[in-house]
This record gives sequence, structure tokens and C-alpha cells, in this order.
Amino acid sequence: MGLRVGGVGSIFSFPAGLWVATSPIWGRASDRVGRKPLIVFGLAAYAASMVAFAGVVILGLAGHWRWEAIFVALLLARALFGAGGSATNPAAQAYVADLTPPESRTRELAALTSAFAFGSAAGPALAALLVSAFGLTAPLIVVGALAGLGALAAQLALPPARTLAERSIS
Repeated sequence: MGLRVGGVGSIFSFPAGLWVATSPIWGRASDRVGRKPLIVFGLAAYAASMVAFAGVVILGLAGHWRWEAIFVALLLARALFGAGGSATNPAAQAYVADLTPPESRTRELAALTSAFAFGSAAGPALAALLVSAFGLTAPLIVVGALAGLGALAAQLALPPARTLAERSIS
């Protein structure tokens, strides 16, 4: 698509920096508005970022955009992941901490962390299978769809946890 090596690196490192910067903000926000809304928001932002990234790649490979436009669009799609998708982790950890008794909290948080790590480890293998079977953008679309389904499932199935203000009252 004509992207420079340094540009490709920044497409992935810039959102990682946004993730680091915004995660604590989302953690504090989950104290105010609740865990569930931010879990749902983070998953939805992640889904949108993956689908947007796939769309840009499709357009870029088809030769519809110049490399500069591709670079900016890919950077923005990944920025959505870094700035918005980062809401899920701190809210999910706080959700587990809120709903588990102290004696099992460490075990439950470790299980949650392991699930995130498993996704990071298994993702590249699944992506390779999807690319070989369906093409370059298949993993992006499948992961975006799964994240969207996760957001929907969280919205429909997770009981709301109390906000910090609600916990302080009782």
C-alpha cells in the first residue's frame, strides 16, 4: 500500500501509548459511571476499530487511496482501539474485584488476566489460519465481529455492578 516502515511502526505504537495514557482515566470513570457501561463501550470501540482498519486495508489494497491517506486512516482506526478499547481492561478488572469475595479475588483476577493473555497468544495463530483460508482482512473482520458480539453479550448478560458512590452509601 506504499506505507513506509516507520509509518507502520507508528500505526501500532501510537495506539499503545494511548492505551497506557487512557487506561487509568477509564478506571476512574468506571468508578463514576459503573463497570458494565465501560466494558461494553471498550468492546464496541475495539470492534469498530478492527472493522475500520479492515475497511481501510481493503481500500488501500484496491488502490483507491494514496499512501498518506491510508496511513492517517489506519492510524485513526488504531487510535480508536488505543483510546476507546482501553476502557475494557480496567473496568473488567474492577468488575471482577467488586463481585468477588476477598479470599478468591486474586484467583479471579488472575483468571481474567490469563484470558486476556490467552487471546493475545492465540490470536496470531487464529489470524494465520484465517488469512490462509479467507484473505488478509479476514482476521480483522472476524475479530471485530467477535468483539461486537462480546459487547452485545456484556450489555445483555452482565449484571450491573454498583458505582463507587453507590458502594459508599451502603
